[in-house]
Amino acid sequence: MATLATDETARDAVTQVHLHIGHERRTTGSGGTHSHLHPVMQVVQAEIPLAGAAEVEEAVHRAKAAREGWRRTAPEVRRDIPKRLADLMQAKRTELAPLAALDGGTTINGGERGVDLAVARTRYYAGWCDKLTGELLSTFDTRGEFTYTVPEPIDPDHEICQVEIFGPALVVMKFHDENQAAHIANNSDYGRAACIQTNDIQRVHRLSERLEAGGVYVNGGFQIQPHTPFGGIGISGVGKEGGKAGLDEFLHYKTVAVGLGAGIFSNDAFRVDGKVAIVTGAGGRGDCIGRAYAKGLAQAGANVIVADLDANGAKSVSARRPCRSRSKLPTRRRSRR
Repeated sequence: MATLATDETARDAVTQVHLHIGHERRTTGSGGTHSHLHPVMQVVQAEIPLAGAAEVEEAVHRAKAAREGWRRTAPEVRRDIPKRLADLMQAKRTELAPLAALDGGTTINGGERGVDLAVARTRYYAGWCDKLTGELLSTFDTRGEFTYTVPEPIDPDHEICQVEIFGPALVVMKFHDENQAAHIANNSDYGRAACIQTNDIQRVHRLSERLEAGGVYVNGGFQIQPHTPFGGIGISGVGKEGGKAGLDEFLHYKTVAVGLGAGIFSNDAFRVDGKVAIVTGAGGRGDCIGRAYAKGLAQAGANVIVADLDANGAKSVSARRPCRSRSKLPTRRRSRR
C-alpha cells in the first residue's frame, strides 16, 4: 500500500539544509533562500540556502583543484569510495526515504525505491572504476497500482499537462488517431518518459520513433536499472544516467596518433624563422620517412627546411631533399647453393 508523507515521522524528517562546497557546510548563500513547502500540507518545512554566482565559481575552482589528486588516486581506491557511500545510504535508508518523499511529493515507499536505486547505481559505477567492461544482468519489473479518479475535462495546454509531476497524479485525455496522440504527448517542453499501451507491435515501433522522450515504456514496462541509460530530453535533463552512456558524461576522449617506424627524434617538428623544420634521424629509414613528410608539406605550400641529426646529436640545416627511393636502398644478395 502506498503511504503519503503526512505522518509525524515524515514531518519531522527535514533537518537543516546546507550548501556543500568542498568540505564546508554553509547555512547561507548569495542566491538567497528557497522556502520548501510540504507537498501535501503546503506549509513551509525548511528554508534552503541557494548558491549564487560566487558559490558556483568557488565550487568549480575547488573541483578543479581536487581533480589532479583524484587523477592520481589508484583505481581500487576510487572504487572503494563510492562503495562506501552506497553502504552509508543503505544504512540510512529509513531516514532518506521520507526526505525523498517530501522533496518530490511522492509516496514514502516511492522514496524507498529511490534510495534503493541510488544505492544500486552507486555500486554499479563503483565497479567501473577499475575495469572497462561490465556484465549485463537480467532485470525484473515490479509495479504498484494506484486508483485516483477525478472526472474533469482537461485541455492539453493546461498547466497540469505542461509540467512534470512527481506524485500520484495522472491526466487522461482522448485522441482520435496516432497523429493526434503523438501531438498531445509531444506538446510539452519536458520529455523524460513516454508510455504506450497497445497489442500492435507495429504501432509500438511507429510511436517509439515519434515520441520526443528519453525513454519509451510499453505495456507497463518501466525499467530503471543501474546498467540501462536513463534521462530525458528538452528541459527534463541533460545527458544520461546509468550504463556506459552515463559514464560517458564524465569522460573526455583524446586521440593520440603515433607514427611507427619513423625513428626516434629529439623533436617531431619545430619552427625556425617562421619556417617549418623537420628533424630527422641520421640516415636510415627514419631519415627517409622524415624527408617524405617534409616533401609532402612542401608540396602543400609550406616553406620547409630539413634539420639532420648525426650520430653525435650535431644538427645541420639544409634545403629540402627528396627521399631516396626504397628500391635503391642496399640489398643483400642471396647465395646460391
